[in-house]
Amino acid sequence: MISPRYSAARFATAYGWPEYGRWVEAARRWGGTSHCWSRAAARAAARAAAYGRPWPPEPDDARPLLDRDPDVNPESPPSPESDPARVVGVVGDTHLPYHHPDYLGFIVDTFRARGVTEVVHIGDWWDWGQVSRYGVDPDLPSAADEIEAALAASREWYAALAAWPVTVVVGNHDARVARTAARAGLPGTAMRDLREVYSLPASWALAPRVEVDDVVYLHGEGLGGPRSAPALAIERVGGSVAAGHWHALGGAWYSRDRRGALRWRLAAGCGIDSSARAYDYGRAAAPPVLGCGVVSEGGRRADFVPML
Repeated sequence: MISPRYSAARFATAYGWPEYGRWVEAARRWGGTSHCWSRAAARAAARAAAYGRPWPPEPDDARPLLDRDPDVNPESPPSPESDPARVVGVVGDTHLPYHHPDYLGFIVDTFRARGVTEVVHIGDWWDWGQVSRYGVDPDLPSAADEIEAALAASREWYAALAAWPVTVVVGNHDARVARTAARAGLPGTAMRDLREVYSLPASWALAPRVEVDDVVYLHGEGLGGPRSAPALAIERVGGSVAAGHWHALGGAWYSRDRRGALRWRLAAGCGIDSSARAYDYGRAAAPPVLGCGVVSEGGRRADFVPML
């Protein structure tokens, strides 16, 4: 096993926090068991420092959950506003018009079979491949042609999802136009509203994040890889969280929060076409995981459904 002092030093240095001794002690107090001296625990402690999370935790909260009285570790109850009959379907990153041709059909079939009552698109509705700080790719369609193709694809989605109320979360690719304009010195008043650009139906909502049944739905940029630190993401958000952004991962990870309540983090996968040139930046790292998420039982349960 890698030395916890070495791991904490390495990750604390990587995240710009030289006082790694505090985080070694925090990792020890946080878990108290041998596996919590592992690379993951040291990395989580170092990341907490980088994000400004208060450390070390209070002694009572730092005790291992298994050492506490079971009576203080209840299953997470539904919030007062939760609706057990509500089932939220979570659509992964689509990056229109570079989406997988079978993804929309998969979404509709899955949501009908699972009894979905409302839909959240987890962000990166469009790709905006030619509007980027990385420059223009001459082998991709022009920005104007990409917008035309994305609008045509969007209209298919609007028609197919007409039976559900839909909220689109703003992803980092959705924000590319605004960020590019800001770098050029253009004020927000000079920009068209994103709803107008996307020609969203009146019944669709657009938001940076949304909370339903005590579950936070956000794109996930800057949240951290879902496999590496689901507990840290839960702590940062303050409850269960559904996110996208990480194309190569799909699944649900359960963890206890600091009060002992059962929470989860859902990675919704994506619906991109990995053969598209616009995805060259990600293909070399890992192939995408196509699928979607379903959140049920008043927000207490999350499932990932792969597109096989």
